Amino acid sequence: MLNGFFDFLQPEKSTTSTTENPLPVIPDECEMYAVLAETNRKALTVGGVGGPACDSGDSDNKGDYIGAGWYRFQGSGYTQMATSQPSFPNCGTDENRYWFTGELPTTRYETTSALYCYESCDLEISGKVTNCDTFYVFYLGNLDCNLGGPARYCAE
Repeated sequence: MLNGFFDFLQPEKSTTSTTENPLPVIPDECEMYAVLAETNRKALTVGGVGGPACDSGDSDNKGDYIGAGWYRFQGSGYTQMATSQPSFPNCGTDENRYWFTGELPTTRYETTSALYCYESCDLEISGKVTNCDTFYVFYLGNLDCNLGGPARYCAE
């Protein structure tokens, strides 16, 4: 007869659930990136796009590079930035070829600092790399195409 009359004395039931393994937050750069896919960007490819290519936002011959930002290497025969020094003349340029040095992040959605080397690391440029589970994205800055000639990020 008093069924439900004293319900207000019962502790409130929690409407939030707790899980031990919450879903990971996917970094923005894993969903919003530009793609570098030119065939001649590969570390073993000789020749540029109408001449030596240069990865600079203000270059007339930049190919698929559109300026500083996050990039996924996704061309024919390559899936990431080169991890060893490319030979000369390769990567679609006849001058400065940049490659990634260091360890790629192994944990899903992990971002680490990166160094991009010219030649035998005579010149280094800072960047970032993110493990996007099944691929990597690299934060690439504009290269100075007036410093020793055309410069390009290489792929493998």
